[in-house]
Amino acid sequence: MKTKLFYSLVLFFICQLLHGQTPERVEPSNWWVGMKDPTLQILVYGKNIGNLKAKFKYKGVKLIRTTCPENKDYLFIDLIISKSAKAGVIPILFFEDNRQVMKIDFPLLQREAGSAQREGLNTSDVIYLITPDRFADGDSTNNDAPGMLEKSNRSDKNGRHGGDLEGIRQHLDYISDLGITAIWPNPILENNMPRYSYHGYAITD
Repeated sequence: MKTKLFYSLVLFFICQLLHGQTPERVEPSNWWVGMKDPTLQILVYGKNIGNLKAKFKYKGVKLIRTTCPENKDYLFIDLIISKSAKAGVIPILFFEDNRQVMKIDFPLLQREAGSAQREGLNTSDVIYLITPDRFADGDSTNNDAPGMLEKSNRSDKNGRHGGDLEGIRQHLDYISDLGITAIWPNPILENNMPRYSYHGYAITD
């Protein structure tokens, strides 16, 4: 009797752990109702997630297909969001052999008033390409982050000089006064390289 109870408890906690699993990445992380294009493709990344079957029930949203590429760590979920769909959270469930092993709560947001009337870029816009490390150092406390191979050295023309996003933020008025309407920063993800990491194009894997 005790043995059966023990294994029942073990099975229960294993099921709880499986149901609590989440993928490593979901892109996009959310979407909106009322978009002109009703189609949406969600990319889900996680270990062998391509072997799972995705299902959900949400009024106004229809699952069209799921596609697993050659790499089983990826799964593409194609949806159609109808005009009648309301903002909320889509509970996407993942099954293995008819057993639920994972769940994603995918937010479906309400668009802000007037967002559909926003204009994109046109010939009147001026885009300013910025290398953040070379623009302005707005926060010197982050110049030498722990664990990073390259330290800041303003005397080295090929080294890091300490510019950051805070430096850009502090000089938005200067950028605006130049007539700039949009900024295009170099990649702002981690670049843990021993040399030439300032440009941002050697993103850490």
